[in-house]
Amino acid sequence: MTLRDDFAADILDGFEDLAQTCIYQPADGPAVSTLALVEDRRLAAGSRARGEYATLRVPMRDVETPQIDDTFLVAGETWQYRPEPEQSESRKESFPFWILSCRRGVMPTLSGGSR
Repeated sequence: MTLRDDFAADILDGFEDLAQTCIYQPADGPAVSTLALVEDRRLAAGSRARGEYATLRVPMRDVETPQIDDTFLVAGETWQYRPEPEQSESRKESFPFWILSCRRGVMPTLSGGSR
């Protein structure tokens, strides 16, 4: 084990106190249980799209290489790894985390609203 590995392990130990349990579902593989921190929730209403977006911080040890349309189930909310329409960068590496721009999955209801 390297010093970098020790440092990452210490950071992830503290992250467990801040983050919530998450189910990561890659578009082409089995689901993985991990942790996620939902940050910077915001509404985007551009000319082409409307929706709720957030930045998700997830450990690299559990999420090897996130791909567009992978989903994260955090506290009953589904977040899809998908950048905002006007955003050029959707994934950043900040060891030992991925910083991902995600869109909240909204399900229409029979009454015309959403949940």
